[in-house]
Amino acid sequence: MVGEVRAKLIERASARAADDLVHLRMGYIRDPRVPELILKRFYRSESPVRGILQVDKKAGETLTSQDIAPNPAPAGFKVVKETVRHWFPGVEARQSVSRPAGYIVPAGREDVIQTLLDHGIEVEMFIKDGPLDVEAYTIRDLVPAEEDYLAPKRIDVEKKNLQTIIRKGDYYVSCVQDGANLIPCLLEPQSDYGFIRYWKYKLVPEKGAIFAFYRTPKTPSLPTVPFKRWRWSS
Repeated sequence: MVGEVRAKLIERASARAADDLVHLRMGYIRDPRVPELILKRFYRSESPVRGILQVDKKAGETLTSQDIAPNPAPAGFKVVKETVRHWFPGVEARQSVSRPAGYIVPAGREDVIQTLLDHGIEVEMFIKDGPLDVEAYTIRDLVPAEEDYLAPKRIDVEKKNLQTIIRKGDYYVSCVQDGANLIPCLLEPQSDYGFIRYWKYKLVPEKGAIFAFYRTPKTPSLPTVPFKRWRWSS
């Protein structure tokens, strides 16, 4: 089942349909069809439980064996119901982006690249300079998080199309791979799960600045080679 889902995800990533969105922020919501959650649990009774009364009886009326069903709970226990009213079983997307072909990570960001590789994400490296059409984020408003490991309290961006020069040594991260959903979640500035959360990456930009990573609307025509960490032996 997992293999089938991953294969379909790569198909969607390859097609890059306009309605193929990656959710960066989500929240729990109520389900009007199930407004409350009913839980049942065993409760130890102070007196022995003889059975479950199946008919309405008043004090003084005769009680027969047919009026009582066996106790479904273990001896000495009865079943009680608890109602959970703060019940939010649904999930809704609150921030989504269209899936790009991939991302440009500038040379010198080996910290980011190493983490991507540690997550099993394939990375390529450009082997020559050249122009490339990209999508860039300009930061319109930003309130940084007060603590490490948290996303910015507020971040508003404007996406712009521009042409830039890609340099030899820059990195390319394709979204057409097993991490097709994970990659945008890590590299998008508005993500609740992104690298921007962690102070060690120093990715929180100034207001008016352009975010460090570019999106590519199509696969770059510039030549790349697979990037691997070289292990030097002494």
